[in-house]
This record gives sequence, structure tokens and C-alpha cells, in this order.
Amino acid sequence: MPCIWPRSSSLVTGLRRFGPPWGLGALLFVGWGMSLEAKFRSLLFQARFHRCLPCAEGLSSRRMTISAHQMHQPMLRNRRHPPLFQANLLRMQPGRVLLLGKLGYGALRLLLARLCQLHRRRDRVYFAMKPSLAPPPSCLPPEEPVEGPSSWPPPPLSSDDLLNTSLIVGNKKEKKAKRYAKGVRKRRETQAATAAQAKTKEELMDDILGELIDNDLSFGDLMLYVFDPIYKQGQMRWHGFFRCTGLATKILNLWVSRENSETARAEVDAWAVDYVAERARAEAKEITKLKALQTGATVNGDYVDGFSMHKMHDFLHTHAKTAMKIFDAFATSTRNVTSSLPARIAKRALILTSTVLTLLGEYSYKNNFSRRIMALYLYASGAQHQTISVLNHLGISESYQNLVKKAHFLVNRRSHDVDLDDPRPATPSSTPMESDTPYVPPDPLALGEAISAIRSVRMGTLRQLSGSMRDMARAVAATGLYAASSVTPVPVYSVRF
Repeated sequence: MPCIWPRSSSLVTGLRRFGPPWGLGALLFVGWGMSLEAKFRSLLFQARFHRCLPCAEGLSSRRMTISAHQMHQPMLRNRRHPPLFQANLLRMQPGRVLLLGKLGYGALRLLLARLCQLHRRRDRVYFAMKPSLAPPPSCLPPEEPVEGPSSWPPPPLSSDDLLNTSLIVGNKKEKKAKRYAKGVRKRRETQAATAAQAKTKEELMDDILGELIDNDLSFGDLMLYVFDPIYKQGQMRWHGFFRCTGLATKILNLWVSRENSETARAEVDAWAVDYVAERARAEAKEITKLKALQTGATVNGDYVDGFSMHKMHDFLHTHAKTAMKIFDAFATSTRNVTSSLPARIAKRALILTSTVLTLLGEYSYKNNFSRRIMALYLYASGAQHQTISVLNHLGISESYQNLVKKAHFLVNRRSHDVDLDDPRPATPSSTPMESDTPYVPPDPLALGEAISAIRSVRMGTLRQLSGSMRDMARAVAATGLYAASSVTPVPVYSVRF
């Protein structure tokens, strides 16, 4: 039976191309296969020609004799395998064993040939880039032909031809330099493509502007045609300009930049200031229409207790965004933005709210909510007449006269026909009163309504609040002395800042 394994010289020559790890592993595998084949050949010979052992499966069943000279040959003295191991191996079909060995060896030969071919290709590319490192032709082993079917299709390629790129070899520094060089080359290619595209776009824009000039048109005419609603270019205006977020802001910044002319910047600045002023005026008008800062004629405990500077701050931030943003920028420096403490931020918000409330009071005298509350707080804190008058001139508080003035009863005697000094109804001089007419005392509820009407119109803030508290006390007292469960406790009001 011929040996199926190659010669040692050709095997070592093929395995030497893989390098130490793979070559050593493949060499050990081939050696193990050769040893196993020798064992199978020895056992097969014993199974065929030895008298004492049974015939192997797949062979002839007749007994065969051998000579004494053949019995004492070294091959038959198989001392490495015990009889039990020989019997187990002989139960297998030797033909199948040899077939599997041949198939495995054939696959290994194809794998070795393919790897050798790839290794030779890599050597050619590497030595082509670095000829100084190439060995002399006498040292290179002869190339063996690749065994395999010639009808196999070529492998698919991602490009039209093979890209003979060099492998990354060397130490870490050389690899880093190689990657950096590749990145620089790719970045230069990208920049060159971008520059070419920008140049093409610039040439197209110049052609368009030239067409406008040739037809006695200006760029302003084109902008008016696009942005004026009478020309109905809404699709172009949206898709060509406003759809790109930030484009309008960029153009406005270019209009007010130093690169633009001084005349153009002055025109844009004037328009921007007028527009912001109009927005602030519209916000003041809206707040006045809401009547959130107007007191009217009702001053009671709920009126005082419902005042809060924090609520006013949130209200102004909601309905006066433009004005609050302008004054906030006017009161905040760059240092305050980066290094302000929470207490400092709260104080600045309080000052900002007070300023805007004062300005809204100047826009309309009806927006006097904060002024009346401030006057009550100053009076309750013991401030003198002169202090309240000074703060009134500054627009922070209402006047001292409006705070403490009394009601003018003479005006309302004609409407209600009630004399507050005399409980009896007044008798007109033109209509004499009969002597036999009995005296009817005035209705207390009607008298109270008349007094309340006089208070709401003519009394000062302090007297209105005092009268409201007295009315609440009378309502509580009217429920009865022993009806403690139904008595509503009188709340204590305070002003929160």
C-alpha cells in the first residue's frame, strides 16, 4: 500500500511559510496523522495474515498463513498496542479508516496550498514596497502549483481591481504615523471636494446676479418679489428661506456687523429699536386690558392678602416677556450671570418686578395695585407723611391724601336722601310735611348700602380697608352670642414681599 503522506522536505518547505505558530501546529498534526496511519497499516497486516486473530470486516474471510520468517519480522511485533486495543481497532473497517485519512489529508493539502499562495502574494507586495528587505532568489523556496479544480469562479471583489495596499507593520509609533498620514490625505481630499463645490456654487450665484443687472433689476427687487405677500410667493419664501432654521438670524447679524456700512447699520438699528418698543407698548396695553393690576372701588382683606411679589414676577414674565427680558439684560452683567448667589438673584428679580410695576402704573393710573399696597405697608410700619409723599413722587407709593382721606358725604345726600348726622329722613323745603304723619325710622340695611357706596367712591385706601374689616366684624357678631360653632374667625391679613 503506498504512503499517502508527502515527503518531509516538501512538507517542511510548505509549512515554513506560515510562521512559527501555525506552521508548528500543522506540522504536529501531519506527524500525528503519519503515526496513526502506520499503526493502522500494522494492525491491518496482522488482521489479514495472522492465524490467531479473526479476519477484519470488509476483507476476505479465508484464513491465510505466513512463514516463520515473516512472523518474526519487526513489524509483526507490535508491542505498543495491547491485545485489547488491537481487538477494538480491528472491529473497525480498515477501508473506511484509510478513506477518512485520505480525505482529511487531501483537505489539509488544499488548505496548506492556499495559505502558501496567500503568503507568497504578501511577500511580493511587501518586498515590492521595500526592495532592500527582499531575500536573494536563491533563498526563496520554489513555488508549488496549487491543487484544485480550475473551474472555480474568482472571489467577488469590492472594486474593479485588486488594491495593492501595504499592511501595517512596525511598532506603535510607526502605526500611529501611518494612520495620521491616511487621515491627512482623506481630509485633504474632502476639503478639495468641498472647495470645488463651493466654487461651482459661487459661479452660479455670479451668473444669477449678472442676469439681474443685465435686465435692469437689483437684488432688492428680487427680495421684494419673494417676501412681499402681494406677489404670492409663499412656497418660495418658506422652502427657500425660513425653513432653514437660523438663516434669518444669520442674515440679520450680518446686517448689523462691523463689516456692513455705517448707514446700513443705523437703519437696521433704528428699525430694531422701534420694533422692540412697539412690542413693549403692546404688552403694556394687554396687561391693562386684563385689569389684573387694577383695584377699582373694592379694598378688603382679600385684596390685601392676595398681593405677592413672586406672583407678580411670574405674571409679568408670562404677559410681558419682551419688557422683562430688556430690563433683565439692563440689570445683569456678565459677572452676575456666572457668579451670582441665589440671594442676589432673588433680590434682582424683586427689583426688576418693582420697576416694571412702577412703569405700568405710569402707563395707566388704574394700574395702582402695587402702589396702594406699598402705601398701606409704609403707613403700618410707621412711615411719616413726608416719606410717603417722596415715595409717591418716585412712583412707588400712592399719595398720603389718597391713603387717609375721608368721604365727602354731601355729594351722596342728594342721591340717597339720607342725613348721616340726623337719623330722620330729610324733608324737602318745597314739600311741606303734614303733622299727623307718623315718624318712620330709616332702614339700617339701606343706610348701610348708602354708606358703603360713599366709601367705595370717596374714601381713602386705609378707611376703605378699615370699613371692610368692621363690616366683617358686624357680620360675625350678628350670628349670636352663643353660636360659636357657626362663627367664622376673622383672618389676620399681612402683606408678603
